Amino acid sequence: MPAPEDVIITKLASHLLSDVDKHYFDARGVAAVQWGRLDLEYIARWCEAKALSDLWRRIENESNA
Repeated sequence: MPAPEDVIITKLASHLLSDVDKHYFDARGVAAVQWGRLDLEYIARWCEAKALSDLWRRIENESNA
């Protein structure tokens, strides 16, 4: 079973490649459910490496609202 952090990163990468909104909303849903338990630094580091930082920041902003 993949870690929630890896699911988020994979879903964001899939969204970026396909522009299918379902992937973004899946990532946002995982983040919402797991928010207090996520390794945010791990996600930020990998999102930066994969050019997903804008999408991740969007989820962070929505989760902190």
